[in-house]
Amino acid sequence: MSKEKNLEILEIPDLFLRSKLILKGFFAGIHNVPYKGASAEFSQYREYVLGDDFNRIDWKAYLRSGKIYVKESDDETNAEMVLLLDSSGSMNYAGKFEYAKTLAFLFSYICSKQNDSFTYAVFSDTLHILKRAGAGRKSILEAARDISSREAKGETNINSALERIFEKTKESSFIILISDLGDDYEKIIDALSGMRIKKNDVILFHLSSRKEESREILDKASLKDMETNNIIFGGDYRERIESIKSRNNDIRELSMKKGIDYNFVYIEDGFNAPLTGFFRRRSK
Repeated sequence: MSKEKNLEILEIPDLFLRSKLILKGFFAGIHNVPYKGASAEFSQYREYVLGDDFNRIDWKAYLRSGKIYVKESDDETNAEMVLLLDSSGSMNYAGKFEYAKTLAFLFSYICSKQNDSFTYAVFSDTLHILKRAGAGRKSILEAARDISSREAKGETNINSALERIFEKTKESSFIILISDLGDDYEKIIDALSGMRIKKNDVILFHLSSRKEESREILDKASLKDMETNNIIFGGDYRERIESIKSRNNDIRELSMKKGIDYNFVYIEDGFNAPLTGFFRRRSK
């Protein structure tokens, strides 16, 4: 699926339909990847082949190995997915929040199709939603309603949210934060790194838009902070773009230092390329 079509999907109000279209396009393009035979860790799975129902793909096996397996048994694992969705005001810009909601629901939808439970949280300056969804249609319907109805507003304060989330997190879970890191990124990454105490796999999707780096925007004499409404004064385009690039590089390096799987995403790139790159990188 092209970048353009992926972005057009964000205009579809129904998260179920968005997810189905994105996942069908995503898995349809993966069958050409040359994979070796299954390891002992996945002895109860068989490799995905073109024509298999993508709903039977085991996302946990895929997340651990980067290889695509179809679950052949109903055995469950204690590990679960915990989704953290940043709904602060800065996420409003250029459609970042609509992209973030879709990405969060994609993972939720896959869990639901596999009858796996998951936890999802939505926060800004306070924790708005924290729910553990069970298996079944009722839970995913509730998650769709909760996620799609949220608006992006307020400042970012992940620390207080994580304290409550940490209490409900099982050991060896996949914790996924989706955010533009518009607040103090050092505090956010430090808070995330604390989640690794329970042997959790902490993953960060750092969202950005190329519009934020455009000369038209950065050449303005002043800019407004979307979370605080404060007016930001700065230098010319070159100085501002260098500052943005430097900040993003610092975020990446600090995340890696703290043992966090860092993924930078331009929302204009759609979903297929970022997700494919993410899984392939983890398989190395």
